[in-house]
Amino acid sequence: MIPLSYAQRRLWFLTRLEGPSSAYNAPVVIRLASRPDAGALRAAVRDVMRRHEVLRTVYPAADDGEPYQRIETDPEPLFETQECAAGDDLTARVTAFARLPIDITTELPLRARLFTADDGTSALVLSVHHIATDGWSVGLLLADLDTAYRARAEGRAPGWEPLPVQYADYALWQRDMLGDPGDPESLAHDQLTHWRAALDGIAAETRLPADRPRPAEPGNRGAVVSADLDAGVHRALLAVARERRVTFFMVVRAALALALRAAGAGEDQVVGTPVAGRPEEDLHDLVGFFVNTLALRTDLSGDPTLAGLLDRVRDADLAAFAHEDLPFDLLVEDLNPARTYGRHPFFQVMVSTGAAQDTAVRLGAVAGELDDADLATAKFDLSFSCQERATATGDPGGLTLGLQYATDLYDEETAHLLLGLFGRGLTALATQPESTRIDTLDLPSDTEREALEGRHRALDAVRRRDTGAAPEPAPAWGAKAGATDPREEILRGLFAEALHRDDVRGEDNFFKLGGHSLLAGKLTNRIRGALGLRATIRDVFLAPTPHRLIQRLDAQDADHDRPALRPVPAALRPERIPLSAAQRRLWFQTRLEGASAAYNAPVVLRLDALPDPAVLETALRDVMERHEVLRTVYPAPDGEPRQHVVADPRVRVERATCAPGEVTGLVTAFARLPIDITTELPLRAKLFTTDDGTSALVLSVHHIATDGWSVGLLLADLDTAYRARAEGGAPGWEPLPVQYADYALWQHDLLGDTHRIARDQLTHWRAALDGIPAETRLPADRPRPAEPGNRGAVVSADLDAGVHRALLAVSWAVWVLTVTWKMGCRP
Repeated sequence: MIPLSYAQRRLWFLTRLEGPSSAYNAPVVIRLASRPDAGALRAAVRDVMRRHEVLRTVYPAADDGEPYQRIETDPEPLFETQECAAGDDLTARVTAFARLPIDITTELPLRARLFTADDGTSALVLSVHHIATDGWSVGLLLADLDTAYRARAEGRAPGWEPLPVQYADYALWQRDMLGDPGDPESLAHDQLTHWRAALDGIAAETRLPADRPRPAEPGNRGAVVSADLDAGVHRALLAVARERRVTFFMVVRAALALALRAAGAGEDQVVGTPVAGRPEEDLHDLVGFFVNTLALRTDLSGDPTLAGLLDRVRDADLAAFAHEDLPFDLLVEDLNPARTYGRHPFFQVMVSTGAAQDTAVRLGAVAGELDDADLATAKFDLSFSCQERATATGDPGGLTLGLQYATDLYDEETAHLLLGLFGRGLTALATQPESTRIDTLDLPSDTEREALEGRHRALDAVRRRDTGAAPEPAPAWGAKAGATDPREEILRGLFAEALHRDDVRGEDNFFKLGGHSLLAGKLTNRIRGALGLRATIRDVFLAPTPHRLIQRLDAQDADHDRPALRPVPAALRPERIPLSAAQRRLWFQTRLEGASAAYNAPVVLRLDALPDPAVLETALRDVMERHEVLRTVYPAPDGEPRQHVVADPRVRVERATCAPGEVTGLVTAFARLPIDITTELPLRAKLFTTDDGTSALVLSVHHIATDGWSVGLLLADLDTAYRARAEGGAPGWEPLPVQYADYALWQHDLLGDTHRIARDQLTHWRAALDGIPAETRLPADRPRPAEPGNRGAVVSADLDAGVHRALLAVSWAVWVLTVTWKMGCRP
């Protein structure tokens, strides 16, 4: 199989991550003064596709999720003609066609449509996916199409020389050229060494005055604003470049650094820029995606002069361009920056320069002009461009500034403000003495500065709120084992296998453990094979832990008829709140078996000091107020149990003093006291203190109000409340979104007649348990008594870490659970 080039591979994964979109379409639109010969044009498109293999290549994924190139031998070109009636909006039709997504896994990356108007004019649209083209390629594509069309219009084939190489050759050569990054003698290793140092310590995100925080699932929607600078500024900037021995691009980079600093980006900035990526002459006539992206860092610290800033930019850029062969994809994999879906790694701002394009083109005898198709997309948060215009005599004619911005983040007003700062940065470099200190520049007006600061304050408030949110708990090995979805444990194994790790916990982040887009693609394939769930790379980015990922996949796979779990205000709850299904079964078990400690779930804390009893009692009240289930009794006045939530229960922590040797016996005796859930609260507490200064706190909770998962929550909330009360305050936690009574009502709705879920799941379990024996045959010492009790005991044994590791390796290797392996054992 032919691999993708590194640039293609990164783009391939982005398309899988973001879903169907026109964000990576690169349409070429030609407005023609007359109608070309449609037959000759179709044949010419086929000729161009025959000449450039990359235009007839699709990119499916192998079984392991790795994409590869499949070159079609001689496919029929996707060429259509469309007549536009009088009154049709030709621009709208062109735009709609250019925005059609291309599925590069199954479709050719080039499609063409000729729109003809009733006035005799026409428009040709070549919609090419970026995986097969770049800016350099557009001129080659148009030149080859013109050559082929002229030949076909004359009834012959184009007589061009064969290309020396094809894109597939380049993809193979690139890997050979770079070598193994792990080999100290390789080019990849040498260039990675530079980039690790160049980008060491950079911020994860450029601080800019967006109008909105980044959404959890951003789109690629974008818009463009533009402005012009006159020929005088243009000439002055070229003079500055000559005098300081820098390129025009470096001058533009310095101006953008000044603008971003004025906008609040700080004094250590990173922006991206594209480079052609065609180091060999044999590649110069080849259509394809060769562009690489460089991360350029700018140091504005210490209030440098304008001359000093240009020197810094020159030094940084020359070092970067000397190491431009390293594909950006390899850099991301190696440095593994913190990932946020929708945020570009290392930088979120792009900058590019170039000469204004000559829009005049010909298609044989037909004159035409290049036009733009508004895709309304943005690949980056902000993309600044500066195009040099020339007069008819070739003299500097002025600059056209452009800013493509993500509309998820920025409004047009803010985009104009930022573009204005860019223009003023350029003007400052053109007009201010080179000895001018950058701190003395006053790029934004007072009104603009106030607007910028206001946006930053609003965003900072959102960030503080998000940062202050309680993180999801990260349990230690074996924690919450009883509550874990078995499929989550399989996911943990798949994560570990993909990442080559011995152990992955439920809350471990795929990307923080070294994962990247390639591994994410392979992981999704394994998930489909092991669990039958349709996971995508997007799912892994949005839910990068096993626990969150199984929840996301479940939510997507769930019946659309599933009701939402919502809080029900106390005033709107029914008079009789039912028990949940699990509670109902447990309630009847307790009535059947009588008073017993069988369903107590005590939590015993051995403390090395004596907590403040009054503070502890208040903290326990806080916890019970927070969790209604801890202050609920379950009476059955007519034989049918219901939940009765006690509004203001009496909370008391009993106390007892004892000798150190008596603690265990007294704790056990208290924990074994039965709780009558029909009349008593399901939580009682007792603090045992000893004369050696230690103590033991026992929280005896009935199982009807708790489970294994709940223990960690209970202890965390009690700790939070105790700390707050000990400092004279109250716990500042956010209210819970729902209470247990809400869950019970939701569950009754979910399993009721209105929804298919209960019926569908019952159908499964009837089949799964059909024909099972009534009892498991085991070598008991005595027959089962007529009236058994719940008396029991425990024995234990240990297996060493080697056996543990081996079992995990076996279970993960075949995608089964540790518990499933145990179930397969024989005595």
